[in-house]
Amino acid sequence: MPKTEAVSWPLEEGEEDRTAPPRRYRLHVSEAPCDEETKPVGLWARLVGLVFSTHFLALADQAVMSGTSLLSAVLVGRCTVPSELGIFTIGLSVLGSALAIQDALILLPYTIQRHHPSRSATEHAGMSLLHTGLLAAAATVVLAAGAVGMFAFGADSKLTWLAWALVFTVPFALQREFGRSYAFAHLNVADAFVIDAGVAILQLGILGWLGWTGRMSAFGACVALGVACALTSLVWLYRERSSFVIRTNQVWQATRQSWVLGKWLCAGQLTVSVQGYASYWMLPPLLGMTETGVYAACNTIASLANPLLSAFRNTLTPRAVLAFKEGGGTSLRRQAMRDAVMLAGAMLLFCMVIFFSGDLLMRIIYHEPEYGGHGDVITILAVAVMATAVGAPASNAMASMERPQAIVFATSIGTVVTLAGVGLLSVKWGLAGAACAVLAGSIAGAMARWAAFLAVLAQLDIGGGGHRSVLEVLKQLRPDSIDADWDIRPLGKGFQGQLYVVGAQGDGALWRGHSHLVVKLYPDRGEGAKTAQRQFDAQVGLHVDVNGTTVDGWKTRTPEPLYVSASPPALVMTMAEGTDLNKCLAAGSDPRPGMLDSLVRAVVAVMRPYWTAGFAHGDLCLQNILCEPANRIVSLIDADRPAALRTDVPSASYPASFDLAGIICDVATDIRTFDRRVISRKQMFAENILLAFLGTMDTPEEQQKMIEEVGAVARAQLEALDVSWSPQGLYHLLQRYIAKPRINRLLADTLHRTSYGSRFFVDGGGA
Repeated sequence: MPKTEAVSWPLEEGEEDRTAPPRRYRLHVSEAPCDEETKPVGLWARLVGLVFSTHFLALADQAVMSGTSLLSAVLVGRCTVPSELGIFTIGLSVLGSALAIQDALILLPYTIQRHHPSRSATEHAGMSLLHTGLLAAAATVVLAAGAVGMFAFGADSKLTWLAWALVFTVPFALQREFGRSYAFAHLNVADAFVIDAGVAILQLGILGWLGWTGRMSAFGACVALGVACALTSLVWLYRERSSFVIRTNQVWQATRQSWVLGKWLCAGQLTVSVQGYASYWMLPPLLGMTETGVYAACNTIASLANPLLSAFRNTLTPRAVLAFKEGGGTSLRRQAMRDAVMLAGAMLLFCMVIFFSGDLLMRIIYHEPEYGGHGDVITILAVAVMATAVGAPASNAMASMERPQAIVFATSIGTVVTLAGVGLLSVKWGLAGAACAVLAGSIAGAMARWAAFLAVLAQLDIGGGGHRSVLEVLKQLRPDSIDADWDIRPLGKGFQGQLYVVGAQGDGALWRGHSHLVVKLYPDRGEGAKTAQRQFDAQVGLHVDVNGTTVDGWKTRTPEPLYVSASPPALVMTMAEGTDLNKCLAAGSDPRPGMLDSLVRAVVAVMRPYWTAGFAHGDLCLQNILCEPANRIVSLIDADRPAALRTDVPSASYPASFDLAGIICDVATDIRTFDRRVISRKQMFAENILLAFLGTMDTPEEQQKMIEEVGAVARAQLEALDVSWSPQGLYHLLQRYIAKPRINRLLADTLHRTSYGSRFFVDGGGA
């Protein structure tokens, strides 16, 4: 390996950079303030600015949205019997579940990922529109099959007709929801207001005619919603058609990206839907359809605050994404807590009003005697709405951090409490018991969301200390820009430290033409500085010998180490390209089998001279191999100097055996993956990369010795895991127990494949 004198790169920039005055920025989370000269002046201008401001339009939109929902329920309740209102509410719960799936699988991923540079803005929007169409088609098929089944098995005729009404309504409701969410994602609230106002006028007009002519029913009310959504959404789609571009070659990749994030969001949304609609589904067999209708009427009164809540909720995710992007965890936590306090204060006032006037409002809005005397139920449900509202900012914050698993865990707690409570308390205390169950589930869910959010912040160390340390390192790297406003975002947590990606606000380069850099922070202990220096030296060697080589069409890249800091311990390097193989193999789509085989050959061919020179990567695992199949780029990251290991087998090929054993040990110790297909793909990759190296050897005896050496090193790496009575130590003990037989089987399979010729890559051996 060529010798390098690098310890740290010079801190000076080029001559043009020294002469340019340092830019000064101000930390911000919300929209940039306007220039003083552009502020509207005068009472009329201020009034116009208020009316057309984002928050006012959002509030007006939700007033229209929630007001339409309330008036629809009131019209159905006043013009029919309570059982019809119960049937209509069940239909709305089915529609709400479909919208929740759409929100999780399509709309939230679009809102969160629409800034990603993989596609243009119109292509991101086009893929989301296509996904909405596919979901609408699937929902139509499922609902039609359900309606046919209900007819065949002799279900209640009213419920059967309701199912056929949903077959017509759900696809257009999904399209309408896509239009308004697209507008909110772009903070174009005026378009959302126009869509919802159009639906409101048409829907209430049809319902008014049905009530006036005595034709009102749950079926007619559902069809009225479908007609209103169809006419409005089709007009909007025609007007906005130029904003959507659908490219067939991007469909599979876009679908996979949305699914990776959306599958967990969907699970979370489904648990929320089950929690919200469980009472409507469980009360008919427990208490009857009439009681279900009365409960639905109580819920409409308790939900009178929805215009205010939804106005804030529709902007919670975009604002959380912006706060996390610009200010990291500190700004995100501040934004979430500010939103929670604001929602709690508004809902507290609402609950006080409901406590004193809930029963009176119920008697005024619904005239049937069955609706009277339920003021306590309305108050309990209003408090439950407040608890849910307080937990919403934490859930949206976790979504902006792309941590959907935590959302699923938190919402599942509230759902379980609600389901158990409705089943137990409604039988004993009727509607009041059901309301108490909903309240208990809402409180449990809100507490779980905040606990999960704070736990995620603590786990990623993005609460502020990490950012301050990154800023200290950047000031050492760029002393000419002490007051610069850096865009610092967490990239992930490695075994040794926390990774952050850093960019300069605006379009300027951060360092020597690089727009983004990576800062790896190590624990602030005595060993942190030594680890940083050791990995800096290892990365320098790997970069000098490996970066820029091309094998089998694959271009190899390694991060360029730029600076090592002793206090705080940190390593600064350039960004690497691609997605780590751990995620690629888990997704099962990219890279494809043939491409994966060529990638394996390229990695071995690139690393073999490095190993022959007596150097090892030191931490070669699936997570440290990044690939970008579209451009055929493979990046090797996180090099380290390997620790000394004791084995009972002579180390004739030590550097290679250490790195190959690292991949095998990494695959074998993965005990958190339960999908057998993913496990098989990872094991096959480990076998193929070992086979690729064995293919460079001349005799079967050499291959046999190499397999024995790799196995000995892999078992030594297992023994090096710290085992103790701590949770982490017990986890390592479990890893040892499961990994040892896995390693033995993997090496035995590899040896078996070497015994039958030189064809080391079998068909379908890749992901």
